[in-house]
Amino acid sequence: MTIRTEFPRRVREIEHTWITLGDGTRLAARIWLPEDAEDEPVPAVLEFLPYRKTDGTAVRDAARQPYLAGFGYAAVRVDMRGTGESDGVLTDEYTEQEQEDALEVLAWLRGQPWCDGKLGMWGISWGGFNSLQIAARRPPGLGAIVTLCSTDDRYADDVHYRGGCVLGLDMLHWASSMLTWNARPPDPRLYGEGWREAWLERLLEGLRVEDERERVVGALVAGEVRRLSLRAPDACLRAAPLDAEKLPRPAGRQLPDPGPDAR
Repeated sequence: MTIRTEFPRRVREIEHTWITLGDGTRLAARIWLPEDAEDEPVPAVLEFLPYRKTDGTAVRDAARQPYLAGFGYAAVRVDMRGTGESDGVLTDEYTEQEQEDALEVLAWLRGQPWCDGKLGMWGISWGGFNSLQIAARRPPGLGAIVTLCSTDDRYADDVHYRGGCVLGLDMLHWASSMLTWNARPPDPRLYGEGWREAWLERLLEGLRVEDERERVVGALVAGEVRRLSLRAPDACLRAAPLDAEKLPRPAGRQLPDPGPDAR
């Protein structure tokens, strides 16, 4: 294996910069770009993730993002709202807010003096999913995406769902990992004053969201158990499958009709 150390264009790194959104939320970005990009602007390629640019993906980013920049691109790694050094709270994956934030980031990139107005996105898993979702919005300048281990149909073929069924194989591992990553504070060196308050807001809001989810799921389960308990025993046996309309499911796709035998 050959490790490349020389590139057509010399690379400079911006370790940390803020992208301020319309609502005042600041997203933290790390950027690699050719040293002469302000004289000869280049396309910008965005990777938009919740996995903390300062530590979570730092080693991986340091290897591949400069490689991209060395061939004449601005490689931009942005922490999503409520993750890493970014302001706000992360409430779920693939939310409408996530998409709106990404659209604003892309617009910001187009306005930078080192960007020629051409944009791309890339990513694996989460970054691959949101690349597809943002591309579907057709933002100005976005001409290409590279997406791996992702899908445009989360109902049928997703890391969490397969044919609408929850996949337990990775759910506990992934949920536990996200809880751990999001419990870490922003880097005080980069975030500056207010890092502790931002961290506590994240922790408290995370607990509130989880409490609300448990309440909703508990109510659904309690309602279903009560409905079945009011039926005759033989009817309960025949009605063992839950009412499909009451089950949590990914947004944007309807579950198939279970048929009269399941009612």
